[in-house]
Amino acid sequence: MSSQYRRCLVLLAISIVITPAALLAAVVPSHVRVVSVSYSVGDVNIVEPGSSDPAAAPMNTPIRDGATLKTGDNSYAEVEFENGSTVRIGERSQLEFKQLAVTPQGDTLNTLHLEFGYATFHFMPRHHDEDTVQALDTTLRALGSAEFRTDIYDEALRVEVISGKVHAARAAEAQNQDLSKNKVLALIWKVPESFRITEGFTKDVWDKWVQARDLKALLRSNN
Repeated sequence: MSSQYRRCLVLLAISIVITPAALLAAVVPSHVRVVSVSYSVGDVNIVEPGSSDPAAAPMNTPIRDGATLKTGDNSYAEVEFENGSTVRIGERSQLEFKQLAVTPQGDTLNTLHLEFGYATFHFMPRHHDEDTVQALDTTLRALGSAEFRTDIYDEALRVEVISGKVHAARAAEAQNQDLSKNKVLALIWKVPESFRITEGFTKDVWDKWVQARDLKALLRSNN
């Protein structure tokens, strides 16, 4: 067997071993992210994936794929993403970060689950980022840059769109609609005919706090 033929066989064997791994890396999202608590007041705890024990979540606590944040009375938290997007969680609320991934192309995939309470989501995607919030039996997907508040109490859901556009869908009932700025979606879990959209809402203390945090973030980014 010539040395040139042996060299070809070696290269072929290497390519057989490496190629599947390279192909897998090209399609499987990574979960290496830089997401953390950027502001924390009061009783804020995190439950890490695979654990049932809550731990304190002060400022700069990293958020991993599968983690859950919980807030107590008179407590709230802000989580910041790499692209400047934020999630602000109100008191007595619980939010699971079901998916925090990034594609081989560099696009982030965020799937969050608001289990109860209320939160304001401000997504500022770059390129083909995907930002989704699950609440009760409804999926809310940001269509580009969007800011919206979501409240869950007593199996009732309310969504207020502050800016941008959000697609709301209830797969089981085949109900879906795009919600633009100032639109309000209200529904009751497992009650199909409760899917109701109105326009206009009044800002409360929480909304004004979120607005102040948005302004601070804008000023910081411009400096």
